[in-house]
Amino acid sequence: MAAGKFLFVVDNPTADIVWNSEAGMKTAWVSRGRNWAVNDSKPDVVIASVGDLVRMFSV
Repeated sequence: MAAGKFLFVVDNPTADIVWNSEAGMKTAWVSRGRNWAVNDSKPDVVIASVGDLVRMFSV
């Protein structure tokens, strides 16, 4: 499967978002109230908690 068909949900900007974005994966950052502090990359989706993600995909 192509990397772009997955959503990688993480909470560590540098260790997770940057690397997986460069690999072509869609990324969701669990912010838990924190501000994004990485200048060279941004997540595709920002959520406050994993519960937000569940609500996004509930039908």
